Amino acid sequence: MPFFLKKRSIVSLVVVFCLLVAAMAALAFLFNRQNRDAAAIQHTLTVQGHLTRVLSLLQDAETGQRGYLLTGNPAYLEPFTSATSELDKLVERLGLGVADNATQVQALATLRLVVNDKLDELLGTIELKKASKSEEALSAVASNKGKALMDRARDVLARMFAEEQRLLAFREISAEQTYKWAVGGIAAAILITLALGWLTLVDAKRQFEIANNAENVARAAHQRTLDEVARRERLERGGRRSQKYAANRRVPAGSRQTLRNQRCAKPYPYTFRRSQHRP
Repeated sequence: MPFFLKKRSIVSLVVVFCLLVAAMAALAFLFNRQNRDAAAIQHTLTVQGHLTRVLSLLQDAETGQRGYLLTGNPAYLEPFTSATSELDKLVERLGLGVADNATQVQALATLRLVVNDKLDELLGTIELKKASKSEEALSAVASNKGKALMDRARDVLARMFAEEQRLLAFREISAEQTYKWAVGGIAAAILITLALGWLTLVDAKRQFEIANNAENVARAAHQRTLDEVARRERLERGGRRSQKYAANRRVPAGSRQTLRNQRCAKPYPYTFRRSQHRP
């Protein structure tokens, strides 16, 4: 293969390789973004789960308080005790989950105050019941203070949940777009690779044909040159024979015979030397 053809093929392969590297880099970026979108979606779902769990624990605490006030049986305080110990840890985890959202951080501060007030209200009535002040405890419940705190907690939780739902919808759309870009990028990379590979083969074939035709033309020209040189040599040999024949015809007959005799004569130097020493 000629050098220029090799060089051109190498350039084509380098271009294809660079495009493949660029396509792979773009796909790696898209896959990384898709992973981030998936992690963000999972994060939002986790925060929503924490919000739902906070409301459930508040309801459990309220259920335990009412059961104890009605029966006076300490066993009914188990949901209240469990909810109280878990709520503190859960609110802290919730704070870590929404730390990157200023709106949620502000709402969480309000929620923390409401939760503390609600637990204090429940604990106050429980302490009154333990002190055998059942009527005062029931009066505190009837004041609807606990209901107002619970309604406020539901409202704050609902707003925080709605904000997470908005983020979830946005992140799901972003993840879907990233997925489409990734699929499109893979398809485009495959098509570009096939197209460039085909073009490279076509170009290499065309260049090879051009080089082959040029080589055939050069061989034909070289053969014509050799034929011309051979023809001229034949003409020159024929001319020399003609000149020699013409020169022989111009020499007289006697001279020609003498020349032939001279060419055919063989000297005998040894015999001549011996004949000189004979007596």
